[in-house]
Amino acid sequence: MDQTREQRKAKQPEEQAAKQMENDQAVNQEQENQTREGWFRKWKGWFQKWLHRRKKEEMPDTEPGSREAKRQQEKQQKKRYRLRLMPVWLRVVVLLLLCIFALVVGTMIGFGVIGGGQAFDVFHKETWQHIYDIIYKD
Repeated sequence: MDQTREQRKAKQPEEQAAKQMENDQAVNQEQENQTREGWFRKWKGWFQKWLHRRKKEEMPDTEPGSREAKRQQEKQQKKRYRLRLMPVWLRVVVLLLLCIFALVVGTMIGFGVIGGGQAFDVFHKETWQHIYDIIYKD
């Protein structure tokens, strides 16, 4: 019986160390999941909870079996809220920048490849003055 007590005492630190390792692994896994999921998933979860609360608040005051209540429930089911990752104003700015970029590249290709000149001569004022003189010559 003395051996079993000694064996138990010897096993206790091993068991505690194993439990500690399991806890550490669980904490590490939790941290990895949080960094992997990031702020977007947390925000998305918050947003879904907010939508759910809002839908509950907008429930109709009419009787559950009436036609009006069914229509309102169908309208609420048809409503879809869209989470925009890129605001509208940012889309407009990006579109304008892409248009300017396309204009610059197009003029460089037109002048350099099709026109037979140097592509970077497009940025010189004299080039545009020459084109203006050709178009509006007296």
